[in-house]
Amino acid sequence: MCGIVGKVYSNPQMRPDSAVIERMKTAVAPRGPDDHGTWISGPAAFGVHRLAIQDIAGGHQPMVTPDGRFAIAYNGEVYNHRELRERLLGLGCDFRTHCDTEVVLNGYLKWGTDVVRHLRGMFAFAVYDTREQTLFLARDRVGEKPLYYARLNPGTAGESLVFASTLKAFLADPDFPRDLDPHAINGYLAFTYVPPPATFFRAARHLPPAHTALWKGGDLQPARYWRLEYEPKTSITFDRAVEETIAHLDDAVKIQLTSDVPVGCFLSAGIDSSIVAALARRHVTGEFHTFTATLPSKEPDERDDARKLADHLGSTHHELVIDPDPAEALGLIPWEMGEIVGNPTAIAYHYLYRFAGDTLKAILGGDGGDEVFLGYPRHLCHLKSSALRRLPFPLRRILAATSGGLVKVAPDFMALRRFNAQALRSMADDVSCHAESTVHMRPEVRAAMFGRHAVSLFGGTMPHPEDLKRTIMLDEPGMPDSILDKSLRVDVEMLLPNWTFAKSDRLGLGCGLEVRAPLCDPPLMEFAARLPADVKYSRGQLKAVLREAVGRLLPPGVAGRPKMGFGQPHRRLAARILPFARDLLLDAPARNRRIFDQTAVEKLVRDCSEGKPRELALWTITLFEAWCHTYLDRADPLSGPLQFGG
Repeated sequence: MCGIVGKVYSNPQMRPDSAVIERMKTAVAPRGPDDHGTWISGPAAFGVHRLAIQDIAGGHQPMVTPDGRFAIAYNGEVYNHRELRERLLGLGCDFRTHCDTEVVLNGYLKWGTDVVRHLRGMFAFAVYDTREQTLFLARDRVGEKPLYYARLNPGTAGESLVFASTLKAFLADPDFPRDLDPHAINGYLAFTYVPPPATFFRAARHLPPAHTALWKGGDLQPARYWRLEYEPKTSITFDRAVEETIAHLDDAVKIQLTSDVPVGCFLSAGIDSSIVAALARRHVTGEFHTFTATLPSKEPDERDDARKLADHLGSTHHELVIDPDPAEALGLIPWEMGEIVGNPTAIAYHYLYRFAGDTLKAILGGDGGDEVFLGYPRHLCHLKSSALRRLPFPLRRILAATSGGLVKVAPDFMALRRFNAQALRSMADDVSCHAESTVHMRPEVRAAMFGRHAVSLFGGTMPHPEDLKRTIMLDEPGMPDSILDKSLRVDVEMLLPNWTFAKSDRLGLGCGLEVRAPLCDPPLMEFAARLPADVKYSRGQLKAVLREAVGRLLPPGVAGRPKMGFGQPHRRLAARILPFARDLLLDAPARNRRIFDQTAVEKLVRDCSEGKPRELALWTITLFEAWCHTYLDRADPLSGPLQFGG
């Protein structure tokens, strides 16, 4: 696993400044503490910082072919690299190492841009051809690894393209403009993340998952090479689906244990991490490490269940009680992530990854189970709302109004509140329900935050990032038929890469830890996508296939455990960041940015100081302002994280 950077000029007579490349490398150095290297040839330069997982001695980067024609800067793990190496040897390729980087490089020599179709794993890489003067960029299928790029000085003699694993690396280049993109900020407020290809900077782009891009002479040609397809459905019994899921996942776990360093597992005692750990135990000989973390005020506590599972698996078990410091996180999260995610659970994940990273370099997690196998409670809400939608509209309106009135009388009756929410959803179409169900800050709230500046910021009416979800569900080719599959596609294409993997990659590698996701192995995802809805939601249970699989592999009780979240308790969040929020949001730099309406910001701070439940909005806005202070307001934006709280 690595941090990569590079710069390529359109004009073959131009030469990259080595000092700029070295400074860009410092921005990605935490991603690769074991080794680093630089390659410069003509108008191109690459830099790499390496976390050594495969072929520790021989995997130095950037890697160059013996004739000097091709160079690669590579970040990732190709789990089938040994199989591909044998195929490439049969095709006449020579190898000097046992590293997956050289497999990708030789694969490019043989298959060209189609090399990505042969790779099973997580990756982001760049290959430069010194003869043709072309730069090829690629990102893995589900977006586990990030890859940013920016066109600098377009249309001039000094035109170039820069790329990096983290957005902040571009700030090392004096040619990079720091103008903010209000559309990206709007997306961040809507989802707590910026949907690619946008970034906070107008000049920078984030290559979307399952995409490549070819650059030559100032022309950039992006292309999509993969999409998860949900049709046609497989004709399969529930029992057979469980058997094949176990077989696919066992294969994914086995291949993702490929490493020259020990690999452990997160173990929350939930369904996803439990089945991954149980299958990993089959293939690990010798010591096997598992890690559990919880919050001190969380009830019930997962540690007892996780400890029992660890004893059953015979693992060396590590426990952490996290008491996260949001003030510290305000400095560390912008620094480690580069481009932030505003979900406050990132605070707890930072401490979890740092804890595991003190013992291991690589770890398997349970990310992806909900997005692949239908596991979120809102999926069940969509099912129930769809059932209510079969009733005549006047009756739905009466049910919504009546249950809404009863909620006012009995606000603590949660079953009634859930029914009222379902009745309200049933009055809208399925697509609108899903598009709005995962919005963090609704349009009217965002409009209030931007205030009177919205017209000037957006050049007219404030746009709706929610339309991105509608596009995925309605307008994209290969659109699935059912609302559940439509919602799963949105989760896979938006939530997984932009929250789940943004968190595990940026925060994990910030602590020198590579987090792997067997549940997002493409063959397993492709199998699960074609399972009928009545198989995924069976016996009245979400994620029924995985639940049954856990029941066949582990002691009784694991499969039935309720879903438990992991992160910062919201009721404690506002009080602990409020002093820093006031300083950040109401100071001169924030006012001079003229992004948010100061009256709305002051009201947000006042509401939280009075105990009103707006702590998530406060965190999202405050974290963004901490990001701005880190990267826009300091003379040296790469000098380290901001310091709060003395």
